[in-house]
Amino acid sequence: MEENSTNTTTETKTSWFKSHMTVCIISAVVVIAVVVALVFILGNNGGKSPEEVVKTYVAAMQEGNSDKIMSITDVKGVCAWEKCGRDASKFEETYKSISDDEAKKYESTAKSGLDTAMGLLKSFGGVEMSINNIEKPEELATNLFKVNANVKMKVSVFGIEQEQDQNMSLVVYNGRFIGEAK
Repeated sequence: MEENSTNTTTETKTSWFKSHMTVCIISAVVVIAVVVALVFILGNNGGKSPEEVVKTYVAAMQEGNSDKIMSITDVKGVCAWEKCGRDASKFEETYKSISDDEAKKYESTAKSGLDTAMGLLKSFGGVEMSINNIEKPEELATNLFKVNANVKMKVSVFGIEQEQDQNMSLVVYNGRFIGEAK
């Protein structure tokens, strides 16, 4: 009798699926379309506004987290921004000219330098940072923004503390950090 019960359950499930197959297929297609759209949208610009990039950058600096800084950094963009002399009108063309090898080389050097700097800061003291104000981003070119922020910094080195407000001008391209403005 148990085998008959199992067959009935399987037949019921099969019957249900056959009668609802169109709805199931349409639902699956809609879910896949939504996932693809989200991946495209988020992958296209990192999913972050210029203000969010600055907030993440400041938080990563406070934490001394070089991995977090690198995760929001467009290394190819950093290379292009420096190579074009921080000239927004030359940025896009320069960006296209940066090879993957050139970007990978820079990434390795940048990551190593950040790790060293963060390690030294942690061993000698610390830094506390908070954002006082972020201005509305200024569009320098398509998807290229300058974001001005006023940051309160408290630096402690060998037990000596210094506190000051500092103005930062960071540049964001396609939702990723690429450097400081001129």
